[in-house]
Amino acid sequence: LMGYEALRDLPVEDVEVETPIETCMTPMISGKKLAVVPVLRAGLGMVNSILTLVPSAKVGHVGLYRDPVTHEPHEYYCKLPESIDERIAVIVDPANSVSDIPSDKLAAIYKGEITNWSELGGNDEAIVVIGRESGSGTRDAFEELLEVKDACNYAQELDSTGGVKAKVAATPGAIGYVSLDVVDESIKAVAIDSVEPTEENILAGNYLLSRPFVMATNGEISAQNDLVKGWFDYITSDAGKDVIKSVGLIIPQ
Repeated sequence: LMGYEALRDLPVEDVEVETPIETCMTPMISGKKLAVVPVLRAGLGMVNSILTLVPSAKVGHVGLYRDPVTHEPHEYYCKLPESIDERIAVIVDPANSVSDIPSDKLAAIYKGEITNWSELGGNDEAIVVIGRESGSGTRDAFEELLEVKDACNYAQELDSTGGVKAKVAATPGAIGYVSLDVVDESIKAVAIDSVEPTEENILAGNYLLSRPFVMATNGEISAQNDLVKGWFDYITSDAGKDVIKSVGLIIPQ
C-alpha cells in the first residue's frame, strides 16, 4: 500500500502492446527509468514489494547512521544504479567481502557443501543460495556450465532475473546468478577463478559462465526463402548489430 501511494502520481503514457488476443493500448510509466534506493538495512523489506509494482526499476543502496550527540545523519555506504554489459554473472550481497570465487568452490556452494562465507575467507555469515526456477534458460546454462545439473540445493527459486537480483541485494549473505546486463550498483558481480565478467574476458573465452545465443535454419541460409534471408541480412548489418548491442548482448568478433 505504501508503494502504491508513493508511485500513483507518476506520469504515464499510453503505449501499444501486442497480446495473444489483440493489439491494445495500455498506460506505462513515462520519463526516466525508476530507481529504488532503500536505506540499509531497515528499508530493504520494501524493495521486493516496489519491484512487484515496477519490475524494471534499478536498485541501489544507501547506508546511514545518526550521530548520537548531534543527531546529524552520516553516510557510510552508497552504491547507486548504472548500466553495464550482458552475460551470466554470479552476484552477492553488496556488503559481502568476498570478490573472487574458484569455480569448484562455487559448485560446492550450490550443492550445499559450503554453507558459510568464512569458508571462503569472508565473514562468519551463512550463505543463502538463490536461483532461478526449473526450466529457466539462465538456470540451465548456469548449472550446465558449472556441472551441477540437478544437484543444486537452493534456499529459494525465483521466476525472474529481477527477482533474483532484488532478493540478493536485500538478503545478507545471499548469492545468485543473473544475466550480466542487469547488474548494477545494488549487487556485486564476483570474479570466477580470478576472471572478471567483462566483455573482453567473455570474447577471449576466459570467463567460465558465458553461453552463445544461436539461430538455426533447415539447410543453408542461401537456400531459405526471401523473408529468412532478409532477416539474416538485417541482423548481420550495422543496424542489426546496434539492436543486438542495445539489449546487452555481446557480438562475437
